Amino acid sequence: MKKLSITILSFFTLALSAQVEHNALLWKISGNGLKDTSYLFGTIHALPKAELLISDSLIKYLDRAAVLVLELDLDLSMKDQVALAKRMMLPEGKTVKDYMDSTDYQMIYCYLTDSIGISEKKLRQYTLMKPFFFESMIMFEIIEDPVALETELTDRSKDKTFIPLETLMEQMDIIDSIPLEAQLQIHGDSYKSDKEYEKLKSFYLSQDLKGIEAMVFGDAELMSYETEFLSNRNLKWEPKIKEIIVGAPSFIAVGAAHLVGENGLINLLEEDGYALTPVFFNPE
Repeated sequence: MKKLSITILSFFTLALSAQVEHNALLWKISGNGLKDTSYLFGTIHALPKAELLISDSLIKYLDRAAVLVLELDLDLSMKDQVALAKRMMLPEGKTVKDYMDSTDYQMIYCYLTDSIGISEKKLRQYTLMKPFFFESMIMFEIIEDPVALETELTDRSKDKTFIPLETLMEQMDIIDSIPLEAQLQIHGDSYKSDKEYEKLKSFYLSQDLKGIEAMVFGDAELMSYETEFLSNRNLKWEPKIKEIIVGAPSFIAVGAAHLVGENGLINLLEEDGYALTPVFFNPE
């Protein structure tokens, strides 16, 4: 029995490698002829509003930047919203149930309606979505009053230039490269997804990358898509980041998984001559 994947909220943001040496989410980028210091920040894409990791201690580093860099432009045009809505959906006439064993689906259905309290009407709507989005919608049901860190950073950066690292369609292409059946099999027992998220959230709020690594990195199925999710994107992003930080002091906020590993942004930037220094901030 496989649990609901928390891919959008954990894998894109939190899968880590054994090369992590410091429990730091924030890194200073300096050296290599840079005139100004920039910062690289690892995010988790959703947290309960009451536990949002945005403190004065962190914001002071954001305030030093002239440019905010995120994975995506979150301010979607109506055209992009329509395109996204279409690509989120399964082929016409299909539901998530068609890609699962009937017994497994019934267990998930009972868990979501009885334990999580999702209405049958809403659940029927969710089952029309591709597994990645079905699962991410369930996680937003589990998280109390969810807020995206990226949205909060954007709201606090109205005076800054904004630069996205990739387009919405590029990110959608990555998701669509994974077979629908495989999207349902990246994690284990479905009824544990809320507990798994709570554990990941605890590690993240503690800025404990090694704890997250111990929890996530050993998942062979999840890591089978590391190249598509992480390495290839990092290799595309790093030249863009170098160009941006040469031009102006910047605050780069991407999923924490993108910071680490052989092809992580920390290592790639260091290989190009930059100094990456962990910065420890007070989360309160």
